[in-house]
Amino acid sequence: MMAENVRTKAERESQLEQIARYWVRGYTQQQIANHYKLSQGQISYDLKEVRERWKQATIESYKERVFAEVLLINEVQQTAWKEWEETFEPRFLQVILKCSHQRSRLLGLYDMSNLTSLERSSTREQQNMIKKAQEAVKNLGLSCESQEIEEVSWKQGNCEDDT
Repeated sequence: MMAENVRTKAERESQLEQIARYWVRGYTQQQIANHYKLSQGQISYDLKEVRERWKQATIESYKERVFAEVLLINEVQQTAWKEWEETFEPRFLQVILKCSHQRSRLLGLYDMSNLTSLERSSTREQQNMIKKAQEAVKNLGLSCESQEIEEVSWKQGNCEDDT
């Protein structure tokens, strides 16, 4: 049995990255332990720490990416609302609904495999958008069915052709 090398916290910290490199290259824990004159148990403990750090870094990176995407979606949706309010062009409603759909999907608010249309989502935001869109379309004297807003059935909100 090999005598264990006693390391300081700083020495351990500086060795963790290299230990991880050896491990991902296929070296066994025992081989790494022999190289550093440490026990296999200590290498196991070090690798557990490395994996936890990788996991945390991945989680933080993912959270940052989701946050950035949500900010972008919010910006696009705000711009679309502004354009809709100025022009009442139905294409902006499509952008608004797509933004809501993307944000909900990104945040895991519903399972996409069970969703066949945006109206099936019970989120308050989407229901309010649908209601506003229906009212605006009616005010323009148009049939709700004539609007090309992807995946939204206006019939659900009792929007009927007034002709």
